[in-house]
Amino acid sequence: MAFEQEAAFEAALINLLTEKYGWEPEILRYKTEEDLIQNWKQILFENNRDVDRLNDVPLTDGEMQQILGQITRLRTPLKLNGFINGKTVAVKRDNPADELHFGKEVSLKIYDRQEIAAGQSRYQIAEQPVFKARNSVLPNRRGDFMLLINGMPLIHCELKRSGVDVSQATNQIEILVLSIGVSIILFKSPFFDISKFEELAPDFHYNAISMSAIIGGFLFTGISILISVIDKERIERLWNNSYLDNLYRSAFVGMIANIITIIVAFSLVFLDIPSKAEDIFVEIEIAALIIGVVFFAWCIKYLLFIISKLKTEK
Repeated sequence: MAFEQEAAFEAALINLLTEKYGWEPEILRYKTEEDLIQNWKQILFENNRDVDRLNDVPLTDGEMQQILGQITRLRTPLKLNGFINGKTVAVKRDNPADELHFGKEVSLKIYDRQEIAAGQSRYQIAEQPVFKARNSVLPNRRGDFMLLINGMPLIHCELKRSGVDVSQATNQIEILVLSIGVSIILFKSPFFDISKFEELAPDFHYNAISMSAIIGGFLFTGISILISVIDKERIERLWNNSYLDNLYRSAFVGMIANIITIIVAFSLVFLDIPSKAEDIFVEIEIAALIIGVVFFAWCIKYLLFIISKLKTEK
């Protein structure tokens, strides 16, 4: 079955999960991060009410922050997977109502794969969750839906209607890899003579600094102008379709490359770098410059693509 509208596909998928696969029919709609944390907090309490754990005394916000703090410190998917499959999490009780455990550490059950589709496991769907914008100028964002097990958001689903190019995000990785590959081929080429660049110093380095600064400034200014001239509703649609995400990520990579070029070029001009290391610095400068130029061109192309989308919107 083909779906022209994302909302229709989303509704059909949610209906399938609730009617055929046993997910809870009560959908958590338009919940904020704070709402979902409170939902998890309540489920943790319900699953750990016995005397050896929470002693029928609810978790406090401080105790919940202990759990969230442990998650924040897990920087890799492997460690997060270990946390989820560890079955339990430890918190130090700070609720004086729990006289038995106050000031002591207790272990709470969070998830057990042996209880899938059985036991105390809860399976919830959060539809259109609201994510707070990193910047107050930008609108809050909505996801499509998330799948929660025992209150933990383990699966985040983003749906794309027919006709939306889902390869846009992967294109950025391909462009970055291609830029690095071109740089390596250039450096290995028998026609490449790094001494020619060293002979041009410091003029080459000054030009690299100027070019990188101009490109970085243009990217920042171009995106700022785009955001300022379109209305909030259109900005939100661009966010929800990942168009602005893709543009921002590409601009970010390009500007990082520009910053690296500027730092390395300044180092070559003003620092006394040994001759052996100087060759490496020049290669880094050239590679970063290539990446910056390539992503600048890609951002221009994508800016034009977004403008054309805005023009054709009904």
